[in-house]
Amino acid sequence: MVFGRKKATTAEKLARATGRVADVVSRTRKAAKRAVVRRKARLTLERTGRSLKTVGKAAAVVGLTAAAAATVSEIVKRRRNA
Repeated sequence: MVFGRKKATTAEKLARATGRVADVVSRTRKAAKRAVVRRKARLTLERTGRSLKTVGKAAAVVGLTAAAAATVSEIVKRRRNA
C-alpha cells in the first residue's frame, strides 16, 4: 500500500520558513559573538604578552644584578681572607 504525503498548509510552510530564517539569524549571532570573544582574547594575549616580555626583561636584569653582587661580595671576602 502506498501512502501519499499530506499537503502542507500555508501556515505550516510559513512556520517552517520562519524557523529557517530564525536559525540562520541565530547562527549569525553566535558566530558574531564568537568573533568578538576571539578578538578580545587576542588583544588580551597581546597586551599580556607585552607585559610578560617586560616582566621577563626586568627579572633577567634583577637576576644578573643579584649574581653580579654575589660575585663581587665573594671576591671581596676572598681578598679579606687572603
